[in-house]
Amino acid sequence: LERLFRSLNEMDIKLPYTYEELSNIMMNLCQQNNLENASVYIQVTRGVTNRNQLIPEGISPTLIMTVSPLTITTPDE
Repeated sequence: LERLFRSLNEMDIKLPYTYEELSNIMMNLCQQNNLENASVYIQVTRGVTNRNQLIPEGISPTLIMTVSPLTITTPDE
């Protein structure tokens, strides 16, 4: 999450969640899906707008987060 927030800052994308809120969302997703060990995929876009090189002001970022089971294997497997 630290790298995500650092990158969003560099790209001047203001996510409407704090680090703690996003961490809680991630943990809740894992709990809701009964996942003790999970792979978490997070994607953030600048938001929805017509395709254009110039980024319009006032659009809201889009957050997509998915979780899936993470299988931990040993070197013997």
